Amino acid sequence: MWESLCLDDLVVMFTKDDLKPLDVKAHVLRVQHLYFDESGATANKICIGIAEGAKILGSTDVAIFTKNGWSVVASNHDWLNQSNLSNANQTNLFKGIHGFPETGINSVRSEYFSYVFSSALCLWSSGEVETIKGDCESLRELSDELHSFKKALGFKFEKVI
Repeated sequence: MWESLCLDDLVVMFTKDDLKPLDVKAHVLRVQHLYFDESGATANKICIGIAEGAKILGSTDVAIFTKNGWSVVASNHDWLNQSNLSNANQTNLFKGIHGFPETGINSVRSEYFSYVFSSALCLWSSGEVETIKGDCESLRELSDELHSFKKALGFKFEKVI
């Protein structure tokens, strides 16, 4: 009844043209429920994830606030450049999903989501604003709220379905 198969008959060869790289942004948009819940991404959920990560990476004072369309996570510690197990930093965090083994298996850093779900994304440090994407000029207006923090990440949430 059972036919014996030769291993050579089962070998399927692939070329590099058969293996396409994952479009990470499209993946996140398509399966938001895997990273958030069935209702998808919200500014608040993204901020909470970033703030939790900042605390795990050494921040002792973290604030989340919204003002003038900006969702902001501010900290007394530069968590974006803190040494970590996945070697993530403010140069590469917004280019794709990074693991967050400090929080457990299958955990990821939340900063990338602020890139995917925003029209503008900026970093604030000691009064200086670094633009990651979009128009960040109006973030400077929040300097009164940010002056007591070392680092802040601000983004203008944009729901993408």
